[in-house]
Amino acid sequence: DRRSEAQAREDMLHTAAVATVLGWPGRVVERISLGVVHAESGLGFLPLLALFLLTFTLLFEATEQLTHLTLTADLLRRPGFGLAVVVASLLIIGWLVLHHVALARSLPDGGALYGGCVALGVGLHAALFLWPAERQARLHTHLHHWYWPVPLSLFCQFTHSQASLLVSALFAAISLHGCACFGAAPVFT
Repeated sequence: DRRSEAQAREDMLHTAAVATVLGWPGRVVERISLGVVHAESGLGFLPLLALFLLTFTLLFEATEQLTHLTLTADLLRRPGFGLAVVVASLLIIGWLVLHHVALARSLPDGGALYGGCVALGVGLHAALFLWPAERQARLHTHLHHWYWPVPLSLFCQFTHSQASLLVSALFAAISLHGCACFGAAPVFT
């Protein structure tokens, strides 16, 4: 799949935007500068990012050999391995959200600001994805893996938490893999 010069530059622009969001609001820069986050485990962001990038690349290729997994409504129409992967992923994401909400409760404001930001992010995405299209428009939504980890990684704000560190590195790796391999394809077509 050869992309035009314009598409390649567009993909680089999207990748730069993703890196900016992950770098500052997603606390990746802070995690890199901290080096080792947890003294007992010795976990560092960059080694985890490299490990997850390699692991996700292998997992993605293996999944592609078993089933062409796309995050569309087709998953519900043809249940099987792909749907099982998505359900397992959603369960893990659900646990991580609850874990981060529990961490937020220990903040001085009891997690009010964190909870408000989470609610705003979820609400805006729900509005974008669930708002009905105009009658004459047939809107197709495809959540590419360059995109979906980015808003989720913004919830990983707790640099003292191993779970937050692991998930931040995993989400950054998944998004980087998507940008590098496929470019920043449109979510809505």
